[in-house]
Amino acid sequence: VGSGTPGWNNWTIEDVFVDDYMPHTGKYSATLPETFSQAYQEVGYGQWVQGLVPDVTYVMTAFASIDYYDPNDAMQWGLFIGVQNFGRDKVQATLFGYDFAPVILFFTMGDTTGADIYAWRGPGGEARSDDYGVWEYHNYLINADFEKNDFTSWDYWNTNSAITNDAPHGG
Repeated sequence: VGSGTPGWNNWTIEDVFVDDYMPHTGKYSATLPETFSQAYQEVGYGQWVQGLVPDVTYVMTAFASIDYYDPNDAMQWGLFIGVQNFGRDKVQATLFGYDFAPVILFFTMGDTTGADIYAWRGPGGEARSDDYGVWEYHNYLINADFEKNDFTSWDYWNTNSAITNDAPHGG
């Protein structure tokens, strides 16, 4: 739950902190402390981003990792990095690995001008995130999603390419 206050906000009673142990870049990263399989030991932080424009699509990026995740423990959900409270359904990625992984999320604003960017985790190992960004999305590619059902604006590199609807990503 975001506070609607600009800047990073601690959303839990557990201590979240900035740490120099394992930043993605620079000297520090934001860190969620470890908690192990005890009910209601969720931890998180977020930032309310203001000045966004209704009906405009944005991309949110971050890098994140979690020290420990046990898929056999129903209380451990991994680390969530996401966007919510922007007038539409939240979008989030779930991370399970020790190494920093990139997070790239697209969201289109509803009838509001702000959004909560967050990191959230249930019981589990220490988790960290770093290098967040939010930008207005503009794709400079032509026919980037291949919805024209051909290779319009794409160069052929060999003759074994085909458009198929066997496993579409979206669109």
